[in-house]
Amino acid sequence: MAILRFILGKWFVVLLMAIVVSAGLYIEKSQVAPTIPQSGAMRFTTIVKLNNAMNANAVFLNNKDTMNEVTIIPVIMTWGNEQKFMDNTSMKYDYSKLNKNWQNIKTYQDKFKWFNEHFIGKYLGNNIYEFTLAFKAEDLKDSQYLEEHGSELLADYVNYAETSGNLIYPQAKFSVIESHQFIDKSEAVTPATLAKKYAVIGFVIGALVGIAVLCVLFLKKNKLKL
Repeated sequence: MAILRFILGKWFVVLLMAIVVSAGLYIEKSQVAPTIPQSGAMRFTTIVKLNNAMNANAVFLNNKDTMNEVTIIPVIMTWGNEQKFMDNTSMKYDYSKLNKNWQNIKTYQDKFKWFNEHFIGKYLGNNIYEFTLAFKAEDLKDSQYLEEHGSELLADYVNYAETSGNLIYPQAKFSVIESHQFIDKSEAVTPATLAKKYAVIGFVIGALVGIAVLCVLFLKKNKLKL
């Protein structure tokens, strides 16, 4: 067929269009507007024992409390302390990697709600505490970033909890009992893999556009001859 011979004769046009569109999509998805890929649930947990938990500050006691019943969880969860932790760690960690919509969260109430859903502290009894950094599969997170920085971020949260706890127990210190993490990689796709996927899609689209352009040119050329 004449049109096929025409396209094969202009193969470089198809290749050029394929390369241009492929490069454009790759740059957009990897640099300009990177997409947060879907990923599975992720959970980082550290269990600690609070040593020297004695001589509690009387300010934090009421008539129903005893020294052993006072936990540091309420102090950790105060707005002021959590805001200070977020301000300090935002200079070290990229919160937009933890939540794609972080920049769109405008109110403190919404930030604290998100924070307390993902940074979790529990008192297990006998001065033992469990601290967890948890993300669901549906959370808009960068799984690769979390895999690289999640343990360190949790360690900073545990240090923050210890410092906050010193308001109640000035001499208390944490000792780590155990740490573990769970990362569901069944749905994980890295940003680099996603960008390459779009590059392949762009190559195909570009090639089809190039063929379409050549078809139009061929038809116009032959129409003029007629």
